[in-house]
Parts: sequence; structure tokens; C-alpha cells
Amino acid sequence: MVRSPTLPCQLAATPAMLECAAALVRADCWLVPERRQELTTEGGLDVLAGGAALRAACDRLAVAGVRVALFIDPEPAQIDAAAECGVPVIELHTGVYAESSGQRQAQELRRLEVAARHAAA
Repeated sequence: MVRSPTLPCQLAATPAMLECAAALVRADCWLVPERRQELTTEGGLDVLAGGAALRAACDRLAVAGVRVALFIDPEPAQIDAAAECGVPVIELHTGVYAESSGQRQAQELRRLEVAARHAAA
């Protein structure tokens, strides 16, 4: 077993990636959606759709000593689903906010604020 406690990683919740992350015993690991054509992550992980398989992935990493974070959209239902997975950390996707301007950006900022308050509660 190799320990790399100071190097966090981002990965898709695929069997091969989970095996690698568990073997390396990272201190922190972010589960993110991964699509082949993306240059960067374009949205949050759909925790609601991930269901039992995603919960099992989170549990597997936690048992290996990895603190798991989920990269999700700022939606209360996704935040609640992340809590049900037992993860101690979430990261909110801010892409819509970053790519917007004016009134739309102000709306997205409010959406992020509401999501952050919901998560903290």
C-alpha cells in the first residue's frame, strides 16, 4: 500500500479508478463526473442518479481511509443525496456563475449562497 496523504485526487467513480484511489490511500478524493470529450468538468456529479452504486463507491473509499468529497451542482436535492452518501465534503459547481454576467450571474450567486447555507445546515 502506498500512502500519499497530501496529494488529493479527482476521479470518476469507476471500478478501476476506485481501486487505484483505495490502493494509494489518498487523504482526500473528489468524485466528479467524467465524460470523454470534456476538457474540464462541465457540471456536477448527479448523486441522485448514482444511487446505491455511488454510495458503495463512497463507502469503499471511506473504509480505505480516504476522505471523500462529491463535486455537485448547487441544488438542494443533490446536497441531500450527498449527505445520504455519508460524505463529509461537497464542492459546488460554479461554472454557470463563472460563465454568466449581469442579472444571470447575480441569480447564480444567490443560488450558490442558498446551496451553501443548505449544505451547512
